[in-house]
Amino acid sequence: MENNIFNFSELECVVFGKGPSFCNPVKEDNQIHVCINDATSHIDEPDILVFNDTGSFDTIDKDKLKKLKLIVLPYHPHVGRSEKPNPNVTWEDVRNDNLHLKCEWFPYNLKSSPPVAGYVEFDSELTSSNTAVEFLVRMGVKSIKTYGIGFGSGYNSLFPNIGAVYNVNSIKEEIIKLCSDNNVKLEML
Repeated sequence: MENNIFNFSELECVVFGKGPSFCNPVKEDNQIHVCINDATSHIDEPDILVFNDTGSFDTIDKDKLKKLKLIVLPYHPHVGRSEKPNPNVTWEDVRNDNLHLKCEWFPYNLKSSPPVAGYVEFDSELTSSNTAVEFLVRMGVKSIKTYGIGFGSGYNSLFPNIGAVYNVNSIKEEIIKLCSDNNVKLEML
């Protein structure tokens, strides 16, 4: 996978989910801040956004979106907050609706939709958090720290009107295994 934005192997990636342990720490010089869905709106210096569904993308603070350097999304995203990819909508539709954003776009094949030739297919299929960690591992990251991912049930109070999370242990286990299998230092907070 190509990348012309970050030297991932030299940086610590901090991934922000929406779970109970979500927080907004001060960004250090050697860090990239990776945000899952709406978490972007609550991070001072977001660098990367990862999402599977357009419903969360549409609610993100527009000024925070302008700060992004990279957006990672499925070739066929989920539309609204559905749990299925829409074969009639592509990542290009999302990009074309947001031409004011001056960032790079990284489309990938979501495991739950038919693959499109020429695009990487990620193995993760549980959540955008899992996709984000897999993306970072594939980009050569050596250190990942997470906030708001894989702990407790439900969401941080900053994220109202979102349903319960039923697969917290599966999310956490998949992330731990992916990092362990690839010798990536992981700190889940």
